[in-house]
Amino acid sequence: CSGGACGTCGTSCTLGASRCNGNRVETCTTDANGCTVWTPGATCVEGTQFCSGGSCQNCGMSCTSGSRRCNANSVEICQPQGGGCNGWVKTTTCATGENCQDGACVPPCSDECKLGDGQCDASGRPQTCERVSSGCTAWKSAAACDAGTLCVTGICRQTCPGGEIETCPTGEACTGLPEGRVCLPATPSGTDPTNPVDPSANPGGSSAGTGKAPGAPHAACGCSAAANPALAPLALMFAGALLRRRSRR
Repeated sequence: CSGGACGTCGTSCTLGASRCNGNRVETCTTDANGCTVWTPGATCVEGTQFCSGGSCQNCGMSCTSGSRRCNANSVEICQPQGGGCNGWVKTTTCATGENCQDGACVPPCSDECKLGDGQCDASGRPQTCERVSSGCTAWKSAAACDAGTLCVTGICRQTCPGGEIETCPTGEACTGLPEGRVCLPATPSGTDPTNPVDPSANPGGSSAGTGKAPGAPHAACGCSAAANPALAPLALMFAGALLRRRSRR
């Protein structure tokens, strides 16, 4: 009733019923005049829900619109589908020789290094040659070396402590390198830890790295005339004088 006269309701629905209007749920309620009307309710979540039968239903799959992924060697992009759901749509197939990575086609790669090798970058950080997702090898950086250590061929080595006596952990020896003095795995006596000598290269039995026969006195010894041939005549003269002095007595 309005203005002293009876009127008719503009719409008619069953009180409490629900329906879909696009991706929004509507419910049948009454207005101030007692007429039933459709009242907007919940809106279904775009891309992950759709409205059906007067309620929000979950999509069979969900993805963020615009996101990309690889499916075999093809690129797929998440796009809105009918009913308010998103779905993966194949957009590109990578050309022969290309690889799909992170939702994009990339050209053929080439190895940067030999698998398993190590090196130090310009800042002194260790790097190891590893195989990456492209199928090729590339340098991968590790954490920077701790204080008191130095990167040598991709490994953090302990630096030699200062002072008259330089000590290293058991099995290692202090070695001078262009990078500095560091502790490296010890090698047989008389060899260079950074360039060990193959014993088979000395079939004559000379000491590795010294060029001297086994048992030969060291140049710094001076404990026999054989160590310094120039002293041999003097030694003979001294021995002769000593014998003559004893015979006179």
